[in-house]
Amino acid sequence: MGKVHLLPVYDYLVERIRQVDSSTLVFYEPMTHSLFLPIVGGTGMGRVPGFHIDPKERNRSVLSYHYYCWLLWFSDPRSQMSWFQQELCDKTIITKAFNTAHASRKKTGGGMFLTEFGRCAPDGHERSINTVECSTILRTADERLMSWTYWGGDFLDDYGKPINEQLNYFSRPYPQRTLGTSGHLKFDVRNGSLEYAFLTKPTKGTQENKIILSMYLPSSVHYPHGLAVCVEPDVIPTEIIGNHLILNVPKEMTNVTFSVNVNIRRLPQPEQRWSSTYFAVENIATVSSDRMNCHFYC
Repeated sequence: MGKVHLLPVYDYLVERIRQVDSSTLVFYEPMTHSLFLPIVGGTGMGRVPGFHIDPKERNRSVLSYHYYCWLLWFSDPRSQMSWFQQELCDKTIITKAFNTAHASRKKTGGGMFLTEFGRCAPDGHERSINTVECSTILRTADERLMSWTYWGGDFLDDYGKPINEQLNYFSRPYPQRTLGTSGHLKFDVRNGSLEYAFLTKPTKGTQENKIILSMYLPSSVHYPHGLAVCVEPDVIPTEIIGNHLILNVPKEMTNVTFSVNVNIRRLPQPEQRWSSTYFAVENIATVSSDRMNCHFYC
């Protein structure tokens, strides 16, 4: 249905847009049945809008898709998530939905973006639908290296104050710029630990392309007392600038491809700094190797 009812409209709109703007990314969305019936459905898109006129549209198009588990719409989100709900929603439907979007993007080319999900808001109860569903979606998006936006939440209470439980889940560290190919991203909201791995691409040692990673760090939310950053290989220059972790390519590795592993851990409160050695041994040694260099930023 998307091919018949939506694609002709998108083709027309892209053609008009390109008359005045040749570079802006165009987000296009499939029919809703690909959201509610991902097990048997699909986006219906065999190409990106405008591709029949200009194949370069692949580089300027983004598949916009949503995810909701319709089964949960009939339950109080504050209630405990049942085994059946979790099996169907968080192990079956979400996997099929993400796979459907990925298969479509693989066929058409272009980018993809989870532009809407919601009907959940972490509430401090580990087994509630609110917490389990949002946590699963965010974790799945991280695992699949997927950008996302959330629907219907401002994370403020009735008095205009931030809801910390929601901020903890939705304010997450993420790589804003990677000079290479991302391979693995994992974040634990409970302790602020993060793992990120990527493969660089060869680069000349010029000033303009020295940065191989710029990662956003929500310091006030997850690292109020500082953080430990471990990087492999250990020769990679590492620094914190504002709320960003910056990695620069070493001079001796400017023209080669190499793997990079980044591990971040939350530092304890100031009154616990006397046990920093214990912290380093217990929390850093588990991710360290002979080629990993660790830095503490307090």
